[in-house]
Amino acid sequence: MVFTKTHPGLPQTTVLRAEPTVDRYFASFNASDFEATAALFATDGTLQPPFESSIVGAAAIAQDLQAEADGMQAYPETLEIVQRGDAGDRQVLVKGWVK
Repeated sequence: MVFTKTHPGLPQTTVLRAEPTVDRYFASFNASDFEATAALFATDGTLQPPFESSIVGAAAIAQDLQAEADGMQAYPETLEIVQRGDAGDRQVLVKGWVK
């Protein structure tokens, strides 16, 4: 099942209210608190940065963000949640822009 929330032209907080974990992701990312950002992922969670290979695991995600994203500010525009299986697993896809 796919839930898509698109809010073009609306403030960032409108998109984030749809999913509290995503709200915490962007708050910690924009504060350059990459340990907190990575802690939001499952043990085998994957970060898929644009134009790069997937990064798997919280330690690897924190290390990559520290090296690549320090000082960046991210602004989400769309949020898509894909339910995976019966265990409540889900994939969260966020699209937006970075400055």
